[in-house]
Amino acid sequence: MVIDINDPLAEKLHDISDVDEHMPGMLPATRDFLRNYKIPQGKPMNQFGFDGEWKDKNFAKSIIKETHAHWLELIMRRKEGKIFTENTSLPNSPFFISQSEAGDVINANPPYNAAGPGQPEQKSVFVHRSVGEPVCGEIRGRYCYPE
Repeated sequence: MVIDINDPLAEKLHDISDVDEHMPGMLPATRDFLRNYKIPQGKPMNQFGFDGEWKDKNFAKSIIKETHAHWLELIMRRKEGKIFTENTSLPNSPFFISQSEAGDVINANPPYNAAGPGQPEQKSVFVHRSVGEPVCGEIRGRYCYPE
């Protein structure tokens, strides 16, 4: 969870524990939303790692640092792989290419189709519920059980 440094509450929110203090109910409401927002599309409830426990700033920073290291390995091709790593924004990367070369790559592929190949029509369902109200019932032939 992050906050914009320009938000008036940014000076008060330095770690996850500060959210409960200055924004009571925000964390349970956020967890409830993230657990249930896909249900109207017929998907199951989302599950959370760490038994649903919010992690602190130091944990988040360690994950960001670890993820950045993996990204650097990929973009600098320190590990072999089949992912296209050519780029126009990292001159130190061994796969840096010019804007012109990037244009050639893009033009060599079929045009983008936002609908994708034969995408089925998507129907949206909106559900209004309170945070404490359990989610259950039949959706597209699947039955969801509250936790």
